[in-house]
Amino acid sequence: LIVADSQAQGRRWWKKGGSQEKHPGEWNTARIRCEGKTLKVWINDKLMNEGIALSTEKGAICLQSELGEVQFRKILLTPIGF
Repeated sequence: LIVADSQAQGRRWWKKGGSQEKHPGEWNTARIRCEGKTLKVWINDKLMNEGIALSTEKGAICLQSELGEVQFRKILLTPIGF
């Protein structure tokens, strides 16, 4: 994995900018686009990460939280190019 316009520290890649997350109790919107070997992540309509040269083009989808409890709602999966 190579993250465009970012610096690696071990296996971690730094995001493109400061946090775009809303205050606790407010819902955030995430848009994740995987196309070929490229992955882009937007948080509240701001592009936060872009990965290129991914090692795989298909597989399982995992949603997680790094620091604590998380809730998800209105998850929509849309195939690209079909």
